[in-house]
Amino acid sequence: MKKFFTMMLVCTALLTMTTGCSDDNTDTPTPQPGQEPSIQTETTLNLVGDGGEYSLTYSIENPVKGEEILAKSDDSWISEIRNEGSNTIKFKYEALEGAKTREGKLTLSYATASPVEVKLLQTSDKLTFKVTIIPESISSIGCEMKIIPSEPDVPYMVAFINKAAIDRCASDEEFIAEDIQFWKELAESQGATLQDALKQFTVMGESTRTVNDLTPETEYYGYVYGVSYEGEILSRLYKVQFSTTKVQDSNCTFKLTYHQENVAPYPDNNVYNVSVTITPSDPEIPWTYAPMNSYVYSMDEWTDESYEKFIRENIAQAKPVMFVGEQTLTLEQMMGGLRVWGGTEYYVWLFGTDSNYHINTKIQKETIKTNEIPILDDCKFDIRLNKISSQDVDFTVTPTNNDTKYFIGLYPGHMVGKYGASTCAERLLQRIDLGHFDEEGTILDWETNHWIHRGELTTQLGKGEGWNLQPSKAYTMIIFGFDNYGHRTTEVAVKDFSTTEYTPTEDFKLDFEVVELGTRTIEVNVIPSDDETWYYTGLTTAENFDQYHGDWNAFLEALIHANGVNLPTTVGPETIKTNATPGTEHVVFGFAYANGEAQSEYFSYRLKTKELPRNYNVDVDAKWGFYRGSELAALHPDVYGDYASEPTVFVFELTPKNAETTHYYGLLHQARSIMELPDMLIFDYFENYPLGWKDSKLGRYRAPGVGPFGFFWAGQDAQGAWGTLHYEEITVTEYSDAKNAPVGEFIEKKSVAQTTIMAMPVRQEPQIFKSVSKPQSKKFFKEITL
Repeated sequence: MKKFFTMMLVCTALLTMTTGCSDDNTDTPTPQPGQEPSIQTETTLNLVGDGGEYSLTYSIENPVKGEEILAKSDDSWISEIRNEGSNTIKFKYEALEGAKTREGKLTLSYATASPVEVKLLQTSDKLTFKVTIIPESISSIGCEMKIIPSEPDVPYMVAFINKAAIDRCASDEEFIAEDIQFWKELAESQGATLQDALKQFTVMGESTRTVNDLTPETEYYGYVYGVSYEGEILSRLYKVQFSTTKVQDSNCTFKLTYHQENVAPYPDNNVYNVSVTITPSDPEIPWTYAPMNSYVYSMDEWTDESYEKFIRENIAQAKPVMFVGEQTLTLEQMMGGLRVWGGTEYYVWLFGTDSNYHINTKIQKETIKTNEIPILDDCKFDIRLNKISSQDVDFTVTPTNNDTKYFIGLYPGHMVGKYGASTCAERLLQRIDLGHFDEEGTILDWETNHWIHRGELTTQLGKGEGWNLQPSKAYTMIIFGFDNYGHRTTEVAVKDFSTTEYTPTEDFKLDFEVVELGTRTIEVNVIPSDDETWYYTGLTTAENFDQYHGDWNAFLEALIHANGVNLPTTVGPETIKTNATPGTEHVVFGFAYANGEAQSEYFSYRLKTKELPRNYNVDVDAKWGFYRGSELAALHPDVYGDYASEPTVFVFELTPKNAETTHYYGLLHQARSIMELPDMLIFDYFENYPLGWKDSKLGRYRAPGVGPFGFFWAGQDAQGAWGTLHYEEITVTEYSDAKNAPVGEFIEKKSVAQTTIMAMPVRQEPQIFKSVSKPQSKKFFKEITL
């Protein structure tokens, strides 16, 4: 079943279409060719058995001047059908006698639009919760839908779905049953319950839901039904049918020209500074581009067809910057600030889009070729291999110019031959640019960092320099000089070699020595029995370690899955340092490892961080409430003016119980029924984010959804000892009177933690019971960092 769940979708600007018609509207436009009028309304009405009057809301897409909608029914129990104006048709229906259900039909017709048949289903069941659905705008890829429930405190499910997914069900009741089963199985697949899912994704009160990733020229339903958190159905299925509009294509084409600009620091030959001018044939159409280095294009095995497909499928989510008219940019700007290489081809895909990021032109591919890198230094490098083992290589580099700064890189053997030594050298320089060679992930100084060498050097690629060579593998070493700007200045020296076969040491063992074990810090020395054996070591929480119940193979498989085929190995003594939550148990572990396999049994050691001090004389009282942001802003604009558009605002007030309570904290977070949140972790949150919570006598949050939320509050004495941590799990079931809201001085709160308990799937096929995991996609509109 294709679902487009609106709870997590951000509202975007949609093309606002003219909706509805009026009998006395003299300004109604005449549809242009290809824009036929259409009727949008609910296609099934569930009527109560007691009889009464029903108001059916409709809208007209592309209305025709002077035309009026007509409604008729051949069923004798339907009477007094009339157009009330304001996009409403009313009719009366008789009470149901004897039979439990009966069906009828109401036919709507308008100008040249296709007639719409509305199914009338009357039943003796007395479901009192009702919903009015109003589609407010429809575009080629989206719809905005307003929902007005009859009761403000009844939860309801709301979503968009392909029309065929509902129509294939024998009845609305069957669809609701399948939908509930979908939520149940989705929740259980992620360790939650149906109740958790319904608490998370149902809505209360009047709301507007928007979807913006639909397919143009396709029929959909927006649907709603009332449902309790326990899964009890509280209403019939309400649905409104609509069709996404056609995208108006353009025949716009693009002209791309480029030239090298010789400015500082290379006024004579600056291959890194390329000016690109893009001129669309239509100066009014919005357009954008997707660039890629040819190295990445080849490395990731793209084709023009596969990349165009990727662009079309991801542009709405990527939302790139749009341009209008001719633009001149540098190639570096187009590459998102990434390094431009000399002697390299860059591909640029150009295309126009509408305001909903739907591509409406042909995707045009252009190529930019930078000039060859100038060789400014004739330094040559002699590379002598001294010793090669299974997982490291000892070698000597002798440059002909001892003043040349140079860099040593290593690639798997096939890559340099496939992509070229120059390309591989540039790639390594770019990775330094991006901080990949620095433990802190910061950009390095091209004149001082420890990866820069001068003069003759004898060194080893292995543990000492953080390399992870594998046994019996071919490698290519490349060495080249560069200047103060990180640009290559010499030819690239190349040296091929292969590591030897690895033979594990028998009776290998690991010992662990605790250096420091504090409240938030762990430091452990790892001591191997043999300094020549390569091993893997790590630290994890005891909770994670124990979930494998001593199944070492399962634990190892999970490690490899998380780290890739080859785990990072080390040799000789190692020190593990990490930050941790107070009062939590951890496991440090390790084992000999090579050739993608464990070469010994595993060794582990358990340790526990110190708990934070406690003082149970310290305590705090709390009061709180949920308020409507519009009401708060209207009554107290100076205090809550910024909250006018917020559906729900959580406000709390803390009062210390005694003088020993020096500090006090309040926090709205995920509920413990959704996420495990031990006391020590909450105390850690309080202490690590004091600007957000410390001494918050008054606090407020923008509360997403209806919950459930967890509200935590606690006090602390002058020495930092914690009192009782109080907790309440709360759900928005009613709103407090804004007249009674606190209006003192607030410490602005951090946004409430994300309350989502599961990823929201988007289905392309009507597979209701099958959970679909979303593959990780490549970075879009930027060069992909490998």
